[in-house]
Amino acid sequence: MSVLDSGPDALVDGPVTLINPFSVPLAESDRFLRHWRSSARIMAGQAGFVRARLHRALDDGVKFRFINIAQWATGIAFDRARTNPDFRSEGQRVLDDPDLHISGRPAPYQVALDVRPGGLRGNDDDDLGQPRSNMGAETKDELDSGPDALVAEPVTQINLFTVPSGESEQFLRHWRRSAQIMAAQSGFVRARLHRALDDGVEFRFINIAQWASGTAFDRARTNPDFRSEGQRVLGDPDLHISGRPAPYQIAIDVHPGDRP
Repeated sequence: MSVLDSGPDALVDGPVTLINPFSVPLAESDRFLRHWRSSARIMAGQAGFVRARLHRALDDGVKFRFINIAQWATGIAFDRARTNPDFRSEGQRVLDDPDLHISGRPAPYQVALDVRPGGLRGNDDDDLGQPRSNMGAETKDELDSGPDALVAEPVTQINLFTVPSGESEQFLRHWRRSAQIMAAQSGFVRARLHRALDDGVEFRFINIAQWASGTAFDRARTNPDFRSEGQRVLGDPDLHISGRPAPYQIAIDVHPGDRP
């Protein structure tokens, strides 16, 4: 099990979002949640903490069943907070727990593109809003797919992209076109494409997209223009990307001072 409180440094003055996808065996979900609550309670009291949301996949079969998305006023504040002795002690308890077999992939990100209904916006990084959904991709062979999210409640579709560093701009051009199509669809709320501060991490781009319902997202991704753009990605010989899309809903929502 990797060190759950680690990850690349985020020594920047601007806002950062820590994103940590967790692999958690199904039978260990409740035990994992207890430890996560303990860690979140500590971090919620630290200077610069803005908000954290632990998302749980609608499909228990996906690799990353839980994803933590935590916002900090600055990367410097986050790096300072994770040296907290109580937080590090809780992390050690996770490592020492013989009944936990989980792993995390934490990394700090900043918003590269922000999409609202009607089109692209600036890359501000304020509150994430209520959960909704994104534009999926399990591999490059199926960039517009992912598990179904046929629920009436809001969902967040999270897609973890593996993108070679030399293909970032090409990937961003395709993503912008897909995002503009989805932004015009009924039920679309917001999407943010996050870019890792460290190009050496596994998931250099992560899209977090919110939809009014899972049903609305599933209906939107059948749009002919969106599917056509997906085919252009598949046919681009200069792109070698993959994605891990899945619909999620918020399991725990933490604000400064909360005791989840």
